[in-house]
Amino acid sequence: IKKNLNIVENQIVIGSLGDNTFPTAINGIENLLKEIDKANKKINLKLTIKIAGKYNKNSFKFLKNKKFKSNINIKILGYVDNRDKFINHLNGMILAVSGGSGMPIKAIESLINYQGPIYVTKYIKDSCSGFFNENKNIYYSAEDFLLYLKNHILY
Repeated sequence: IKKNLNIVENQIVIGSLGDNTFPTAINGIENLLKEIDKANKKINLKLTIKIAGKYNKNSFKFLKNKKFKSNINIKILGYVDNRDKFINHLNGMILAVSGGSGMPIKAIESLINYQGPIYVTKYIKDSCSGFFNENKNIYYSAEDFLLYLKNHILY
């Protein structure tokens, strides 16, 4: 699995794919990144988080101004030409949905198309956890998510 993931110098690449213009998406990204940063202070992994999809000046400004206390590098990619290629080159995904109604389409797409670990927001846990119950690659805790990446991807 390691050779297919393009791991360079113990760098772990996590991705997010979606419409990053909605306040609920930005709020979801903020919550997940805060929790990842907090957990990574203990675990100390080199992380790159690639945020793909639609964005506007407000989302770009918000993401560029994020300061992290641990080893996190944020890259804003905008639209990606090949979604499957993008997600297949990730070590993990974050699903940044934090509001809306029902099961978000990108949650379903992530679950179906991506077999690696996915860290999701409390909103997903509260509103969609029944759908994910049998899925072993869904994480509701940043620390559990990062420990999985550390133990299964790097070593």
